Amino acid sequence: GGAVIPFTSQQVGFIGSDVPGSALLKQVRGVRYIRQALAEQKIVILPGFQAVTSRGTLMTLGRGGSDLTAVGIAVVLKAACCTFKKDVDGLSPVDPRLVPDARIYQELDYDQARDVSQDVVLMDRAISLAQAHAVTLRVARSPSIGPSHGGTTIRNASTHDALEPEPRSITSVRAHQNLALVKVLGVPDRPGQAARLFEAVQKISISDAIQAARWDDLVNTYLRRAPFSATGGLRALMAMDKGWVLALERDGLD
Repeated sequence: GGAVIPFTSQQVGFIGSDVPGSALLKQVRGVRYIRQALAEQKIVILPGFQAVTSRGTLMTLGRGGSDLTAVGIAVVLKAACCTFKKDVDGLSPVDPRLVPDARIYQELDYDQARDVSQDVVLMDRAISLAQAHAVTLRVARSPSIGPSHGGTTIRNASTHDALEPEPRSITSVRAHQNLALVKVLGVPDRPGQAARLFEAVQKISISDAIQAARWDDLVNTYLRRAPFSATGGLRALMAMDKGWVLALERDGLD
């Protein structure tokens, strides 16, 4: 082993935007401390998932924020490659946690990686940051979990041949849990009504919603990954607009 030196977000100057839960990583002011420690052949331990604002307030970078931290460090250190050790052996057309024998792509470009990963294995913003600075990404299984069989390399399409996957209409399939199907009645079929509905949905912190194209006085809405009970969300929506009638069609859709 070697000497280990840990840093906090404040010490290395991870500067982020003032957006709780999804801050942008804007700057790493203390990169010189990291370079000095590496020059002394020390093992550097850095915190992921967080940054501080210009006022010193601690902010989180959102789900998968540690991926963004790692790429940000690779960028400021001018590293050619950033390697991730995950609980899966790379990117595949389906979630490898659900399908253990799923095919693992050996090489992808950045756009393909975003399509395939869908914020599951790698954070989309981390992939985009790597693309902007031409940092190659490597995703492989952590040795503490099991053996790796090559993993996935992500880089510019111009730097290698025979990109995977081959052209096809479906590039990946993902499963979502914690869904609720909600029927919203009494929504007039006129401009602006759908916007009012989804503005109300956002106010009660439902992370995502999908609207079905049905306007026979009925809108079907899926609430995806709601951070609270669906029934509680319904009560909040009903309180916002007395003209809407809501019914929980089905909670916990598979």
